[in-house]
Amino acid sequence: MVKILINSVKLMTMFIGISFCYNISLAQFKLDNWKIYSSLYDVRAAAVDSKGRIWAGTTGGLFVYDSSNIQRFHEFRNTEGLLSMVFTAVSADTLNKVVYLGTYDGYIEIMDENFHITHITDIVSAGFPNPIINDIYLHDSLAYIGGGFGLAVFDLKQQVFVETVTKLGSFQQKTPVKQILIKDNNIWLATESGIAVANLNSQIIDPQVWKNYNSANGLIAQQPIISICFHNNSLYAAAGLNLYELVGDTFRIVREIADYENFAKLSDNNNKLYYSTKFDVYTLEDGPLQLFKQNQYMNGHIFSDTTMILLCQTEGIKIYQDNELRVIKPNSPASNLFLSMDLDEKGNLWSATDYENRGKGFTKLSNGIWTNFTKVTYPEILDDNYYKIASDKNGKIFASNWGKGLCIVEEVDTGYVIKIINNTNSPLIGISTDVSWIITGECSADSRGNVWFSDWGRISPGPSFLSYKNDGTFSDFINCYSPTQRGFISLAIDQSGTKWFGSSPFEPHGLLYFNERNTIDDKSDDICGIITVSSETTSTTSKLLENAQTALAVDQFGALWIGYESGLSVLFNPSVILSSSKPLFSIRKVNMLSSQRVNDIFIDALNNKWIATNNGIWVLNPDGTETIATINKNNSPLIDDGVYSIVIDSETGTAFFGTKKGLCTARSLSVKPLENYNISCYPQPFNPNVDDYLVIDGLIADSEVKILTIDGVLVKSFTVTGRKTIWDGTDTKGNLVSNGIYMIIASSVTADGNSVGKIAVIRK
Repeated sequence: MVKILINSVKLMTMFIGISFCYNISLAQFKLDNWKIYSSLYDVRAAAVDSKGRIWAGTTGGLFVYDSSNIQRFHEFRNTEGLLSMVFTAVSADTLNKVVYLGTYDGYIEIMDENFHITHITDIVSAGFPNPIINDIYLHDSLAYIGGGFGLAVFDLKQQVFVETVTKLGSFQQKTPVKQILIKDNNIWLATESGIAVANLNSQIIDPQVWKNYNSANGLIAQQPIISICFHNNSLYAAAGLNLYELVGDTFRIVREIADYENFAKLSDNNNKLYYSTKFDVYTLEDGPLQLFKQNQYMNGHIFSDTTMILLCQTEGIKIYQDNELRVIKPNSPASNLFLSMDLDEKGNLWSATDYENRGKGFTKLSNGIWTNFTKVTYPEILDDNYYKIASDKNGKIFASNWGKGLCIVEEVDTGYVIKIINNTNSPLIGISTDVSWIITGECSADSRGNVWFSDWGRISPGPSFLSYKNDGTFSDFINCYSPTQRGFISLAIDQSGTKWFGSSPFEPHGLLYFNERNTIDDKSDDICGIITVSSETTSTTSKLLENAQTALAVDQFGALWIGYESGLSVLFNPSVILSSSKPLFSIRKVNMLSSQRVNDIFIDALNNKWIATNNGIWVLNPDGTETIATINKNNSPLIDDGVYSIVIDSETGTAFFGTKKGLCTARSLSVKPLENYNISCYPQPFNPNVDDYLVIDGLIADSEVKILTIDGVLVKSFTVTGRKTIWDGTDTKGNLVSNGIYMIIASSVTADGNSVGKIAVIRK
């Protein structure tokens, strides 16, 4: 037999009780205590183990449902040791109490029922253009693995690949295999080109031993075979809108489904042939079971004895038993995409999902519990395409929808009060072809509590932006530069109360500014203008990089940071519009971010800039002249380099990174300083040989921290801008200090006050 590619890489990890910590260090920068949150609702494959537990592989990780356990759910993601979080195949060996899992990117995870894991990376290492694993079929001591590369054979005892079959008869090289069946010592493959069959006693590596079934045998050409199944000793196949039966050497159509359906899976149970589609489950003998309501989509089904388990796209799994349907899903976000995020006044995280019919509403994370606002759970929100979200100081949440307007959410004792703002109850106007199709942009509250947002309308008459005032009424405003240009989405409000509206990439009009001079209802004194790449208000060396802006943020110095499709710049003097009718703006390009698409900008409690890009995160110092750190998949547990949103809790230092594959959180040192010293140090005692570092907490702004021996000899000193800092247990020469008691002396270089603390160092 021919060995596949390279030897398997096998790593053992114990999930239960694991303590995961990853540090990124540069000067006083540290990230640790990483966690991952992702949606576990889109189930792509499942199997039942020897204990009757359901293993569900999703697009956001793995969960195991145990109906006999109070805990019910075990959840696994990258932070629990998985190499990938998008699962496409699950197969259980109930005799040996092992579960085999295949992923979208070619990893095989072998887990025993106590959750030990072995990683098999051969398929990934081979560099196949399409490494997806679609099916794992266990037979004797072998696993037959079908995917985008063809067919591979894996020895279960030796845990090595023994054959790779990339040519199946006359089918093209590396024809993707969708499903595998073995019956009477023949192996049957459902592929994107038809069906292939060979006898297992032959050398299946030889293309000539495979027999092909395609359009010459009655199958409609260019229709991939979705699933195959044996029923009453006949082979059935699902492709396109047709269910086929093999009679002799010819496939004949035995059932057609509606053109809005899609086949998902065939199976045989209790002498009946079941086939699931996008919306329902049918039997060949009895017709539809009508298990689902409209718009609750399925990915397929499996059986455990006579119990049917439905694999859903948005609902986890559903168990159909005794004519009852039970929903089984862990608490998780509804979507893996965190397109926009904000923290409310209580520290709850709110996130928006997507737009243009890809959205799944918006979500709230509070004390580890997710609340999903979708049109199924909260019909009042009308639509799921929410793409921007923000909060104000009064506890209101403002979620912008792609077509339905603005959703305002307020939590009360009895639940949530939800109000939709659109063209029927506000001055909002949609596009010229449909005034009721309302897209509101990013929302931001000014110092007086008025919430501002844009009214996107392409090129059409109507307001460009509005203010939702404290009394619940609206003021609307026209683009003074060009009244019909209404292509603004992003928004930031500077320290002078000027609103800066960024153009969307679809309508690159430039950067619009507006200030009502604190007289929101008197439009006679308003200041309004626009900056473009060719504006006379900027010089050739001080100008916008592009006329479309992807993100805006105002820092503690009052500077406006501007993100683009290909870079970052900073406008240092936004307040100049208040003192000059022809302002001359000072704009500098940030060279470190050249050619990077800026998706979001967050200013932390220390005035550092966190820049979300398609290639990870850049952390810049307050004036943007130095890179403090870069964060990506290669140096951290970040699950994807495409980061769309960032927010950091200034009270706790918890950083939230939103990606298309889920949410990552980490503990940072970006914590707002105290007004008065309250020094504490942990862990105590501190062992530099074991502990990553000592945390010194309770500092005021701009503190000089000195670590001294009990005799007053200086060990180390550093300046800290925020409430927390760390010490690795070394002196100024980089040597670990000796056992003993050490003093911490902290004093502020900008304010009165000082404090003293003690550290016990014990190196065992």
